Amino acid sequence: MNGKNAWLFSILIWSGVFLFLVGCASDQTLIPRDRTTKVDLSNPAVSDGFDFPLPGYFPTGNRFLERNVRSLGCPLSYHPGEDVAGPLGSAIYACSNGTVVFAEYQNEFSGYIVILEHAAPPGIRFKLPGGKTAEKVWSAYYHMSGIDPQNVGLNRIVKRGQRIGYMGDFPHGSGKGIHLHFEIRKVNLWEGSAYISAGKKEHSICKKPEEWITDHFVCPSDFIRMNRSR
Repeated sequence: MNGKNAWLFSILIWSGVFLFLVGCASDQTLIPRDRTTKVDLSNPAVSDGFDFPLPGYFPTGNRFLERNVRSLGCPLSYHPGEDVAGPLGSAIYACSNGTVVFAEYQNEFSGYIVILEHAAPPGIRFKLPGGKTAEKVWSAYYHMSGIDPQNVGLNRIVKRGQRIGYMGDFPHGSGKGIHLHFEIRKVNLWEGSAYISAGKKEHSICKKPEEWITDHFVCPSDFIRMNRSR
């Protein structure tokens, strides 16, 4: 091989090496490692993100952790959710895909209640305010005037945005007006009278009410903003 041919041959060899290296780098850029983790949303009970349960959602009554002497049956306690006003009978929607774990009329204070269990997709955890994460959360809807029987029933699966009930006027005679009490729970607390009986059994709901609330609940607005639709 003469000098000219050897020179051309060297150029071709180094060009091939360069293209090979660039190609590997391109593959790594176009196919990042996190693409190999597929999110399985084939299970209808798996959450695909969260939305607010009412159009134009804006807390106008008691806010999360607001001091409230009427909550939880304690002399002094803190509000575990958010109160949002709306027209009587207006629709309330599921904030995410989930399984109905409670749906019935409770009493003249709580009205109709629906509680949904939400599971994160495999390999993914919900973000919680404060930096923690969770595989499951529960959304609770209080003071409703009725439950939508077409979509809601014990152990049934509801989809995000499906109607689950209607705005009610509870507690009667409280002066609070027509509103939805909405919660996001880190723990499934339902037993009889919801968090009231569960908390009293822990003997901490009235002794350390603010700590008990933050251990079991998160601010609904903050949580939904951190876990919007995928």
